Amino acid sequence: MTRGEMAYLIHQLMLEKKGELTFNGQRDVASAGCGKTPPSTAPTSSVINGVTRHYITDIGSKYNKDVPMRLIFAFHGRTNPNTQVKTYYDLDEVSN
Repeated sequence: MTRGEMAYLIHQLMLEKKGELTFNGQRDVASAGCGKTPPSTAPTSSVINGVTRHYITDIGSKYNKDVPMRLIFAFHGRTNPNTQVKTYYDLDEVSN
């Protein structure tokens, strides 16, 4: 995802939070990942502009490749590791 695409996504989420935009949780088309079996080992890092960025990928124990699932981005900022931030958002609960 490019910086511009991320900025657009954040802007849309801010509009939704202010009540100026409503997401219905439905897409008119399936994403490229729909219907695929998850990888045996989920990715945990990417190299972006020469810098390795670490993240948590949690598919959840109740994942069904034939049922649409939400994609959640949670940004940890600069002071806390992603494993700590995962507890702030109850991501273990939401991913199941």
